[in-house]
Amino acid sequence: MVEHYRDLGFTHALTLSWNRNAVLSVAKKHLRLIHRKVDRKLLGCRYNEKPRDERTLAVFVFEGLKTGHIHVHSLWRVTDRQHLIPFARLFPGERGGIWNGIVRSGSYKLALVDDPHVFAGYALKGQHPSSDAQEMIWSLDFLRD
Repeated sequence: MVEHYRDLGFTHALTLSWNRNAVLSVAKKHLRLIHRKVDRKLLGCRYNEKPRDERTLAVFVFEGLKTGHIHVHSLWRVTDRQHLIPFARLFPGERGGIWNGIVRSGSYKLALVDDPHVFAGYALKGQHPSSDAQEMIWSLDFLRD
């Protein structure tokens, strides 16, 4: 599974934390919103009219579902190289930026993917073919709604 994710060309690894108890359904809404906000900032107000291959691609893998202290490890692919730095600027430091506009108590860690195999392995740790489907969300799922 890691090899497949490694080959998708992800450019950024982003761990998003709520730092409080969060219900899964609400957390999913927050992820949908962050994806929209990122695409709007990078692609403009008509981001939703862009072809899928021009939009960002992200996969979100949940951890902490049983404890209620959830966080997600996500991998993002920014297709246009000119958007790599603007994407990073949306997440300055470990607090602030657009994530805290959605989740005030939230924090995050951002890294450039320099070794796709390592980052895919880290994001997918604990995932296997029989994992619960609710533990992983693709940004493409948001486009279908």
